[in-house]
Parts: sequence; structure tokens; C-alpha cells
Amino acid sequence: MVICCAAANCSNRQGKALRGAVSFHRFPLKDSKRLIQWLKAVQRDNWTPTKYSFLCSEHFTKDSFSRRLEDQHRLLKPTAVPTIFRSSQLCQLHPFLEPGRRYCFHKIMSP
Repeated sequence: MVICCAAANCSNRQGKALRGAVSFHRFPLKDSKRLIQWLKAVQRDNWTPTKYSFLCSEHFTKDSFSRRLEDQHRLLKPTAVPTIFRSSQLCQLHPFLEPGRRYCFHKIMSP
């Protein structure tokens, strides 16, 4: 099975990038509060993630990760919420934005 990023306008998939450059993270299906935050951030209409749905590391800030002591493997923190997305619509609405460049358009946090 090929792992692909579920974010709109993201073409990252496992094996496409250099090994370790992009990591993939499952949606928090068993944590309903956090799942709602992820779904709001992803903004995909009429879509429900499954156990086979992933987001790539490019949609998380650097402080969303920690390193495992034994081997320095990058781990997504249990509180992490994706905040970085590309939007071709925003580039059309705001001509000063560069298409293809990543912008942090919104941060979704619950009190």
C-alpha cells in the first residue's frame, strides 16, 4: 500500500522524498477532540478519514515534533495539530502570494 498525504494540494507520498525527509502521521481517530481539530485544519468537504488516512510532516510546525532518545527518530507530539497548508485558491485571491510556496494560513486551537 502506498501512503499518500490526505491534504488538498499536497502530492507527498511515501518513497517519493528522501528517506526520513517527510514522515507520515495517522489521523487521531481515537481522540475525538483532536480529530475535530485536524478535520477543521484539513478543510476537506464530505470526507472522513480512515485508519489508512495520513498527513505528511510538512503540515506541522517544527515544534509539533519531539525526538526519540535512542535513535533521534522524529515523533509527532500527542497534542500536535496540523497548521500549514497550501491553497491555490488563496494564491488566486491574493496575487502577492507565491504559488507553490507554503504559508501558514490559519491556526486552529481550542480553548
